[in-house]
Amino acid sequence: MQAASAKARQQSSTARFTSAVAATVMAALALFELGLAAGFPWGAAAWGGGQSVLPAGMRAASVGAAIVWVTGLLAVLRRGEFRVWSLLPDRWIGAAVWVFAVYSAVMIVANAASSSGVERAVMTPTSVVLAVTCVLTARMGRGPVSVAGATPQERAPSAPRSPASRSPR
Repeated sequence: MQAASAKARQQSSTARFTSAVAATVMAALALFELGLAAGFPWGAAAWGGGQSVLPAGMRAASVGAAIVWVTGLLAVLRRGEFRVWSLLPDRWIGAAVWVFAVYSAVMIVANAASSSGVERAVMTPTSVVLAVTCVLTARMGRGPVSVAGATPQERAPSAPRSPASRSPR
């Protein structure tokens, strides 16, 4: 029993660490996208690297991407048992983290195939870190934690107790 408990604590600790790393990467990506949307000349590292400053349509897409990254960072933090609010319902958190893991894996291929050397050099390793940390968080995370500190599994109603086992109040 103690070995199982120690393993669960280790997995919980690993999930918290990996979710924090994934959330940090997602926060950096969201800020990067907002910088692109604001007109910063960082286009060589994004969207195929075709333009230094993005045109209006791509700036709007960058705002959308920033929203997606913020949604993802809140989801991975919830999956890693941090007490944060999320745009997504608790029952979707586990699946959402898997979606971000798969999306990050697709990003590895897309960034590695980019014609932009900057995008290949910066975004490909970033995508690898994000994919690995999302997979680990999805696999090891126990899921959302309530304000009271119990996971949904721990809050599940227990079997009714017999009258003899109840203590007087």
